Amino acid sequence: MIVGIVLAAGMGSRFGGDKMLHPIKREDGTDIPMGLLSALNLKPWVDQIICVVRPQDDVLIKLYQLHGFNIHKSENYQQGLSASLIAGVQASCNASAWVVALGDMPFIKSSSYEKIKQGLAATLNNKVVQLKYNNKPGHPVAFPKRLKSDLLDLKGDVGARSIVLSEGKNTVSLEVADTGIHLDIDYL
Repeated sequence: MIVGIVLAAGMGSRFGGDKMLHPIKREDGTDIPMGLLSALNLKPWVDQIICVVRPQDDVLIKLYQLHGFNIHKSENYQQGLSASLIAGVQASCNASAWVVALGDMPFIKSSSYEKIKQGLAATLNNKVVQLKYNNKPGHPVAFPKRLKSDLLDLKGDVGARSIVLSEGKNTVSLEVADTGIHLDIDYL
């Protein structure tokens, strides 16, 4: 089972507030909360989604539940991105791989998620699959089950970058034509 983990427990300090509820205008002209759009974009490409949130994010939790997503509250969210990633991995014990997406990156194209899914299938869910645009790595990143203990040992606010670097030849990098894998809402 491929589990998508949407990391949506950040405090939004660089953004200036709760960015997961910040409205993003869709192509049809309607607004949708950023964190919800990020999860909806990932949904067709995984078997299950776990949205990792702060315990007090009642509005976001209700939005995710309304759309059928599994919720996991990160009690240690203040310890950084790694704490939320650990919470998502712990909540998905039946995963054969995890596709880790950031809740504040709603502009990733469907074709990029499709590339991740194809990369996982081609490696039999046994390698890290990472997207690149202009030879620069971006999100989401997929991790095989064999790296579960490494994921659970992460610390700090840098996510799983150290695992990707240490995996070297066990990482498949796929080039995509998608600036969305780099677009950070904090800097737009």
